[in-house]
Amino acid sequence: MTKRIVILIIGIFLFASCASRKKDTVKLTATKTDQARLKYLKVKKYKNKRFRVTRKTLVDCLNGLERACLLAGNTKTAKNDLKRAFRFYEMACNLNDGEGCYNAGAIDWRRKKYHSAKVFYKKACYLKNGQGCFEMGLLSKKEKDELNRNNYLMLSCEFKYALGCKFYGDIYFNKNEIKRAYRYYKLACKLKEGIGCYNAGILVRDVDGLKDAVPLFKEACQLKNYHGCYYTMLLAIKDNKEQMAFEYLEKSLKNGMKDWDRLEFSPELNSLRKKTKYRELLDKYLLKTI
Repeated sequence: MTKRIVILIIGIFLFASCASRKKDTVKLTATKTDQARLKYLKVKKYKNKRFRVTRKTLVDCLNGLERACLLAGNTKTAKNDLKRAFRFYEMACNLNDGEGCYNAGAIDWRRKKYHSAKVFYKKACYLKNGQGCFEMGLLSKKEKDELNRNNYLMLSCEFKYALGCKFYGDIYFNKNEIKRAYRYYKLACKLKEGIGCYNAGILVRDVDGLKDAVPLFKEACQLKNYHGCYYTMLLAIKDNKEQMAFEYLEKSLKNGMKDWDRLEFSPELNSLRKKTKYRELLDKYLLKTI
């Protein structure tokens, strides 16, 4: 009997301690839900309503939630209502959203308000928006400001904008600094820019030969860069893999290859040119463009 009472008392004690622990955990979780976390949760809710401006979205935008303003701007842009889209993007920009600043700048540029667009692009770059830095780099190039061009393109790449890496690689390539050029082309490739993969492949081919460059050319081809498909086809021809060669020839044509002279007269394609399938593919894709 005494033993049962002792077990019962221990059970009640354990239950009480678990309950108090559970209560503490809930309390701790609640204190962690600060303003930034709340914003993240709200943005998450919007993901499935991308092209629908709800009353809640508008209220959240007016209450200072920058991603809600951006969402509203995207919705208006999709409906080609650029006047209202600009207002929402400007609000997002005023709330320090880099993408909002870039989008506001893009609309102003389209409306030929170049000075205003430049101000928005500059702020977008300051807020770590790679596209904003890229646009500032192009404007600096136009103004022949080499130092600013280089700095903005470097920042664009640093903020993971693929074309910024590619253009920054071009600067080093033009200076004949091949290792550095390769590094930035490879970064562009990692960020899913096909021309970056192709350029990196060309640098590898010139040093180590076509075979070592093929993985980069294949990646370029997957990213719809027809040059990458073309060079992958050349290796397949070299290795007597006819089926693979035709596969990559078709991909090259599908992705925009229109160099008629090369396709008709280049000696490296002689073995394929004899086949009926070669003419069929050229007729299928190139006759559309004539």
